[in-house]
Amino acid sequence: MTRTWTLILGGLIGAALAACTEVRSAMDEISTTVDREFERLTDGSDESASGDQEDGTTSDAERDYRLGLRHLNGEGVPKDLDKSAQLLLAAAEQGHADAQYMVGVVFGLPSGPKHDAALSAAWLERAADQGHARAQFSLADAFANGRGVKPEAAWAAMWYRRAALQGHDEAQYRLAMLEIAGRGSPRDWEDAGLWLNLAAKAGHEDAARRWQALAPRLGAARRAKVEAAVDAFRPAPTGALPDPPLLRFVQYALAKLGHDPGSIDGLAGPRTRRAIIAYGATRSRRSDGTVTPALVTSLRAELRARAKPRA
Repeated sequence: MTRTWTLILGGLIGAALAACTEVRSAMDEISTTVDREFERLTDGSDESASGDQEDGTTSDAERDYRLGLRHLNGEGVPKDLDKSAQLLLAAAEQGHADAQYMVGVVFGLPSGPKHDAALSAAWLERAADQGHARAQFSLADAFANGRGVKPEAAWAAMWYRRAALQGHDEAQYRLAMLEIAGRGSPRDWEDAGLWLNLAAKAGHEDAARRWQALAPRLGAARRAKVEAAVDAFRPAPTGALPDPPLLRFVQYALAKLGHDPGSIDGLAGPRTRRAIIAYGATRSRRSDGTVTPALVTSLRAELRARAKPRA
């Protein structure tokens, strides 16, 4: 870590603390993270707080993160933005997901003195890859709106779904909106109804209004299916890759590119495997029908190319 990075992040944190209305939503996320982490600390003045590892010790990354939050807020230690930035970056670079998320949010502040949307997206992706739900949502939002990355509606839907599966209500709402519009995802009113219901139960008022408008279009039988899915839903992190959201992306991309994967349901059935093999064959690539990083990269590139406006 360089002194330059520390000063940049320190300046961004200072701007965040004095943020105005236009960045209030980002600041709310930072405040929520800070408040949640402070609740975990048993002694705000003890810089060597007890940790979370099985042997009862605190990892260096966790210790740096907690102390960085204390210096950010002046809790038991002097309020020092440069010190906070140094510690948060150290934790982030060691792979601490909460620290990576906070760094990503801070670099994404529109009014920050060193606003860097691309760097923000890069840090968010590192946290999102570890299953951090808020980072997954923020990264999805970046891809949906082209902030620091090229717009990719289908890739945004994949990240929204990962966060939605963990119970992130705004991700559930945004995913439902994409499904209703058929943008980056097949139009699926039943699945959209599931996410709208779940978000509404969490207190999301827009989701509740949207569900009231959508429900009459489904009919009694389909509403009953939605209600059963809502009752059965349990928030949970996604498992080993390829997970259902990634498989849905692959199926959606294959269908858009002319290879029928069957139902776009996040399940790797024989039709999906045959579609993957056919896709590879038309591009002189051998495939056994499994989802690989190279396949995902290729599908994303082709969808982006098709989305480019024509001259």
